[in-house]
Amino acid sequence: MDDRPNSIDPPPERLISEAIKPLGVFGDTAVMAAGSPGLPEGFAWRDEELKIVEVLDTWKSVSDCKSGSSEKYVRRHWFQVRCDRGREYKLYFQRQGGKRQRWFLYSIVRDV
Repeated sequence: MDDRPNSIDPPPERLISEAIKPLGVFGDTAVMAAGSPGLPEGFAWRDEELKIVEVLDTWKSVSDCKSGSSEKYVRRHWFQVRCDRGREYKLYFQRQGGKRQRWFLYSIVRDV
């Protein structure tokens, strides 16, 4: 039996979980008016500046309201994006940032 990984299987997603610096003009004002963060044109991570060229998916993480009511509260806005060098990333915006960092690079989904 051959134990080598199948050559057509994509490599596993690589967890990063680091703060990033958003760059450029934030996205669609209609989206921001509806309560979602505007996605920046790109971001700085470590020593790289990456430009977002395509949004592949978006979703939200929700949890129960801390006041004890039955309401749900959006904690994070997630984005899966493709950048100018071909890599795909998962980013998120932390709703309750206060003075802390709010944008994070969660993982590298697909490397080129």
